[in-house]
Amino acid sequence: MLSIPRKYIVDDAGNRKEVIIAYEDFRLIEELLGLDLEEDVVTILKEASRDRAYKAKETYIELDDLS
Repeated sequence: MLSIPRKYIVDDAGNRKEVIIAYEDFRLIEELLGLDLEEDVVTILKEASRDRAYKAKETYIELDDLS
């Protein structure tokens, strides 16, 4: 399980309002969530997801054809 050390910023009543995390942890979270992907990569992944959902087999490449 991912453990991220953090510091909280609170308001005058002690309610948590913001959190501070290390930059390396932030980049890891971005990567895990796919937020670091370029726009064209996101578009390709969405198209692949639609193809998979509609079982568009003509869009697939056989593993044997990759070598």
